[in-house]
Amino acid sequence: MRRITEALIAVAIALAFCEAFWVRGVVSPLVVEGDSMEPTFREGQRVWVNRLAAPRRGFVVVLRDPTNARQFCVKRVLGLSGDEVVIGPGGALVNGEPANWRGDWPVERTWRLGAGELFVVGDNSANSVDSRRWPSAGIPVDLVVGQPFGRR
Repeated sequence: MRRITEALIAVAIALAFCEAFWVRGVVSPLVVEGDSMEPTFREGQRVWVNRLAAPRRGFVVVLRDPTNARQFCVKRVLGLSGDEVVIGPGGALVNGEPANWRGDWPVERTWRLGAGELFVVGDNSANSVDSRRWPSAGIPVDLVVGQPFGRR
């Protein structure tokens, strides 16, 4: 009986450690708010966030809203530090190359990103508040929380 009790205690401690490290530290749940990433992510959809993933061009990230740090946003990375991003009626260019993004902007506009900055956009460009509309288009990479995965 004592061995069973010790085994159960060991399992409980291991599960508590895994929960504290994995779910609360490396991976965390998030509910998508808003329609700025439709059709990729829908409002109310539950996702997991990999907090160890580094932002890469074309990938979707979860970040703190630069205008309200208590809010989280889900956006696609269009530009990285040092990139030149041009968005106009015909779509987007990054460093002179066509970007893999279907959005547009009514007039052509160019942004040059500084060190440690990202340019992020929503897949539903007509309904997205993102780098095109924020006071500072280049958002600090430190605002990135991670990469969403495992949609439910």
